[in-house]
Amino acid sequence: MLRYCLLVLIFSCALAASAQETFSFRVMQQMKLRIVAGGTGKTLFQDHKAVAFLFLSPDCPLCKNYGVVLQKINDAYSSRVQMIGIIPGAAYSDEEIIGYMTKYHIDFPVVIDPKFKLSSYLKATVTPEAILLDPDGWSLYRGAIDDWVVTLGRKKLRPENEYLKTAIDQYITHQPIQVKQTAPKGCLINEF
Repeated sequence: MLRYCLLVLIFSCALAASAQETFSFRVMQQMKLRIVAGGTGKTLFQDHKAVAFLFLSPDCPLCKNYGVVLQKINDAYSSRVQMIGIIPGAAYSDEEIIGYMTKYHIDFPVVIDPKFKLSSYLKATVTPEAILLDPDGWSLYRGAIDDWVVTLGRKKLRPENEYLKTAIDQYITHQPIQVKQTAPKGCLINEF
């Protein structure tokens, strides 16, 4: 009996852990997120590609600083990784989002998450924040784009560790991802 209880406990823990580590793209499709701009003619999820969700806010100073950086990552890896910008909440108009994308030359798809469904599902906390998933929805990396920001208001001259880029490189070259999570620094995701 004790052996049976232990097996049930281990199986339950394994299920709980896998539920926390995997993402269902089917669940996201049911959220009916709307593409505001970018990725013209592309579907949100392309077969056999990892997905990098990038939580952004058009008025967050760090999102402004990282716009060009994220587009460079997209340019370098778009054949292997689908980048998707997520704007949590309903505080920004399409025009504000398109203005942000235009100013920072962002051309990957950006969607609005008006009711915070995707943000909550992925447990995003700040903008900018990156979450990299493999094509099956397994979490590869989550956290800061790099270590340029030490604390809010304090930055290094240049980043020493490019966490997102390194995780993508390791994934596409079939290497173990060395850093799977970092603490993102940025603007808290608001409640409106």
